[in-house]
Amino acid sequence: NVALAFEAMARAPWGKQVPEDIFLDYVLPYACLNEKRENWRRMFFDRFAAEAWKHKTSGEAGWMLNKTACPSLRVGYNQGRRRPDQGPLETIEQGKATCTGLSILVVDACRAAGVALYICNSDGDSAREADYLDLLLEQRVRGILITPVTQETSQLAVHARRRRRIRRARVARERRAD
Repeated sequence: NVALAFEAMARAPWGKQVPEDIFLDYVLPYACLNEKRENWRRMFFDRFAAEAWKHKTSGEAGWMLNKTACPSLRVGYNQGRRRPDQGPLETIEQGKATCTGLSILVVDACRAAGVALYICNSDGDSAREADYLDLLLEQRVRGILITPVTQETSQLAVHARRRRRIRRARVARERRAD
């Protein structure tokens, strides 16, 4: 796990620009939340890194992996999974996951390619989601990828982008109005 994380950073076009503390906190870890600890990095490194490294920035690579990792592994959203916070290999085995399980899989695919990523799980709570967005703005993150709980939070992220407080703000999936 450790050797592959360092190799990904050495080979990624953006690798030299990633500060050591960001690498240690958001690329090196082998777990995101409380999912089962699994040995996923070699498989994901072999499957996703070379394609990610074709992109000039980690943001572009992360966006590509968000769009392609789950479909390429034949994994989709389905509440009929064993548990909500599955490890990536559990998710692949079942072919289904909740939003949390899908997020864990995407984060791990990104980490395997040297893309620093962090999950903020709001558990469907729009106030908590807005708090996370405020925290990320305070931390001056360079970009966010949000799957919003509400249309309001989606608009907050886009507004932050327009005000140039976040370099990249992309909405992974719009929530439909009820």
